[in-house]
Amino acid sequence: MVRELAPQSPEGDYMRPRSELVASKDKTPLRSEGYALYLGNTCPWCHRAKLALILRRLPPRCVADVKLVDNAERASRGGWAFDPQQGAADPVFGAADLREVYDRAAGRDGTGYVGRCTAPLLVDTRSRRAVSNDSVQIVRLIGTASETDEERRQGRAVDLVPQELIGQIEATTHWTYELLSNAVYRAGFATTQEAFARAARDVAEGLERVEQQLAGSRFLCGDRLTEADVMLLPCAARFDAVYASLFLRGSCGLWREGEHRRRWLQRCWSLPGVPQTVDLRACQESYFRSLFPLNPSQIVPVPASDPGALGTESISEEDLDAFFHWRKV
Repeated sequence: MVRELAPQSPEGDYMRPRSELVASKDKTPLRSEGYALYLGNTCPWCHRAKLALILRRLPPRCVADVKLVDNAERASRGGWAFDPQQGAADPVFGAADLREVYDRAAGRDGTGYVGRCTAPLLVDTRSRRAVSNDSVQIVRLIGTASETDEERRQGRAVDLVPQELIGQIEATTHWTYELLSNAVYRAGFATTQEAFARAARDVAEGLERVEQQLAGSRFLCGDRLTEADVMLLPCAARFDAVYASLFLRGSCGLWREGEHRRRWLQRCWSLPGVPQTVDLRACQESYFRSLFPLNPSQIVPVPASDPGALGTESISEEDLDAFFHWRKV
C-alpha cells in the first residue's frame, strides 16, 4: 500500500518527486508591498516560509499570508483548496483551489498549468504571476526583501542571511535537509526493511550532529538566529508529535531527549510570533488520518507533543535584540 502512497526506487527507498519549479527570472529583491504567499498549515515546507515572514517582521501589505485547507476531495489537483468558512479565501484570483491559482499565475500561452500544484506559492499581486514555489528560494526572497517603512524608521532590519555566514548557512541547510527534514519522510515511506534502516540511520546521525552543533552555540550557525534555523525548525516542531512514532516507529528516540536540541527548540519557540506559525494538533490530525497505509486505525496520539509544553525562555527586549543579526537600512 505504501508503494501507492509515494514514489519508490527499486530498493524501496522513497524518492521525493523533483520540484516542478515555478520561478521568476527577475533576481531583484521583493518590493516592500504587493505579494501573496499561499500556505498550508500541515506542510513543513510552508512552515519554513511562514517562519521567515514572521521573523523578518514583514506586514501583510508586503506579503499577505493566504490560508490553504488540506482537502483532497475539494481540490482538483494537489490537495490544497480554499474554504471561506474556515477563513481560507483567495484574495487574488477568487480561486476555488490551488490548481486554479496555478492555472492563472503560472499557465503559459493561454493554457492551464501542467504539473504538480504544490505549496508554498509566492505570487506577485500586481502582475498576477507566480514568483516561486520553492520553499528555499521563498525563504531567501523574504529574508532579502526590500526594507519596509517601519524598518527605515528604525534604521535596521532583521538579517536572516548575513553575507559573512552564507557558506555556513547553506552547508548547514543542506545536511539538515538530507539527514533530518527529508530523511524522516524516507523512513516513513520506505517499503523495505533495508530502506527504512538506511533512513533511520541518517536521522539518528542528524539528531546527534544537531546536538553537537548546538552544544557550543545558541543557534545552528552561532549565537544569533539565521536562515538555517528557519529551515530546520518545522521538522523539529513536528518530530516528537508526528515523525518519531508515525514515520520512525520509535527507532530514533525523541527530539526533546537531547538537552541542547530541546533548549534550542524552547529558545526558538520563545520568539514572538513563532508558536502561532503552526497548529500542531491540526498537523497531527492530518498526518495520522490521511496517511492510511501507515496508520489504518486513524487514531491520533493524545495529547499533542507541542514544543510549548517543554517550556519557553523568558526573553527581554534587550535579549531579543541579541538573538538576531541586523543590517543597517
